[in-house]
Amino acid sequence: PTQRMNKHNSSTTAAAANTKHSQPTMQALAIALAALAMASSIHAIDPAFRVALTNKGLEYGRDVLLPILEKELQNLQIPDISGSASTPIGSIDYDLSSIKASQISLGQTNLAIATSGVTASTSSVTVKMTAHWHYREHSWPHVSDSGSVDIGASGASMSVTVALGMTSKNEPSVASGACAADIGNLDLDFHGGASWLYNLFKSEIEDVVKNSLKGQLCTIIKSEIDTEGNKALSTLPVQEQLDEFAVINFELVAAPELTSEFILTSHKGEFFNTQNPVEAPYTPTPLPNPAPGSLTRMMYIFMSEYVFETAGFVYQRAGYLNYNVTPAIVPPSSPIQLNTTDLALLVPALYKKYPNRALNLTLSALSPFIDLNIQPKAVNLTARVGVTPVVLLGPGQGVEAFTINTTVHATADATIHVDGKKNSITGNITFVKVDIVLDSSNIGPINVNSLQNSVNFLAQKLIIPELNKICAKGFPIPSIDGLSFVNPQVSYADGSIIVDTDFNYSPTF
Repeated sequence: PTQRMNKHNSSTTAAAANTKHSQPTMQALAIALAALAMASSIHAIDPAFRVALTNKGLEYGRDVLLPILEKELQNLQIPDISGSASTPIGSIDYDLSSIKASQISLGQTNLAIATSGVTASTSSVTVKMTAHWHYREHSWPHVSDSGSVDIGASGASMSVTVALGMTSKNEPSVASGACAADIGNLDLDFHGGASWLYNLFKSEIEDVVKNSLKGQLCTIIKSEIDTEGNKALSTLPVQEQLDEFAVINFELVAAPELTSEFILTSHKGEFFNTQNPVEAPYTPTPLPNPAPGSLTRMMYIFMSEYVFETAGFVYQRAGYLNYNVTPAIVPPSSPIQLNTTDLALLVPALYKKYPNRALNLTLSALSPFIDLNIQPKAVNLTARVGVTPVVLLGPGQGVEAFTINTTVHATADATIHVDGKKNSITGNITFVKVDIVLDSSNIGPINVNSLQNSVNFLAQKLIIPELNKICAKGFPIPSIDGLSFVNPQVSYADGSIIVDTDFNYSPTF
């Protein structure tokens, strides 16, 4: 039973893409933009969980992903190019095949956020490629020849805009927008066979190659963003299952918002029972918006009181928080043991009716179980627990003596724990006091004030330590694979917890 409460409180505290070589490259680009933007049945409108990815975070992601993209682009294969041309020896048909990149430098790369989406642009791109050339004369005797060609491009540039949205299943989505490519300067150097012939009219072929490359690049990129990008995003989890009773739902409640300084995603942030999901009887308090001009970190996370209160609702309804405290659990050093003799002075009516009997204490979470009040300088928590002494009359026999309802008051501090694979919010609870009221009695009138010290002892020595065991475990903050927080800081606002952090990112695709 003690283990059950531990689990509970860990939740509450805290045309073109037709070659196999082009797919990994453009998939990397699509996932890179979309994954950075995302940092996972909607009924509530207001989000309880928000993530803001700032320009600093996007720029860091660009710096991490750029070498990876350059490496993958080495495998880029362009579809064959063919045409006809007039030459000193007559009209010929020609083709360039097996066009492969051998060296690519993306030069200067920038990411910009606008309301229309995230735009990735590159300039001063240099590309070296190799290909096989072949020609055949139109007229008899249809002379043909072949060889190799080196293709060099410099001063190339490209830009593509990716719009961020939300599917009907409340999952993130991406859609390619405007795309432009300029090859800049292109030079062809033919080798072998009648390469001297190709070199005579290579300027004409260069124009054909440039136009073909421009069209192919945008077609490939847009296809990979729309197909592979959304395919990858559909695999991102939108909920985190903690145990057989509860999951945390992080579905989007609205499409991402974009400003010139950050991308903001809004999530449900609610606990649900795994077997019988029911909306909690709470309303999320409005979360603060990122303050423009003051975003010095890569990422900001906002969590409302609602996240933690719905956790208490789920576990309380499941009866998961009900357990018994037996005499064996009470430490021998305790001044009061669980028997009617030790309670004779505090509750005379109990000893009078059941002298020299052992007791169990039945603890049950009351509804509402958890109430969290977050203020800029403090986090105050109350937990409502019913305590019922059960007199043991014999094997399998017991009778409830009375029930008191307790309200445990405590303060809480939240921290972020990073273990390299996931980032979790953890906490620590400090006991303040307990309020007690009599709910019912089967032994006549009781002066509950006489039990105040005993209940304080119970709260400090049993309830609070058990809560802190779970607080130390925490619950995971959703993030993409390979991302770990760096120097996260926790602060508080009215009704919400704010985490600002930088991060390290090691892509797993």
